[in-house]
Amino acid sequence: MTAAPSSLVVPALVRAVTHAGGFATVLLKGHEMGSALLVVHRRAGQPPKAWERVPAAVGPPQWRQAAEGEAEVAAFLERQRRFDPDIWAIELDIGEPARFIEGFPPVS
Repeated sequence: MTAAPSSLVVPALVRAVTHAGGFATVLLKGHEMGSALLVVHRRAGQPPKAWERVPAAVGPPQWRQAAEGEAEVAAFLERQRRFDPDIWAIELDIGEPARFIEGFPPVS
């Protein structure tokens, strides 16, 4: 199963999170057919965490935590952007982003 293009997923996430009272912003805008996606999750009083969508052989894409902390997240985003200029990244500030993202793990 292939992941939906990030150009469809990201605007839908922005609308859903904003509608639920959270904050969402696009950090990196890649190719319209690209599926690579990073999510930076922020919550007050907690360090930001970067998550990377990883394709799965069967079923929905999986997510893995790739970085934690301001400097680490910034460095990770920059490395990924240099490696894949077509990558998309979105920042979310809302509790339990898993309710908006298929396969996203629960976060505390």
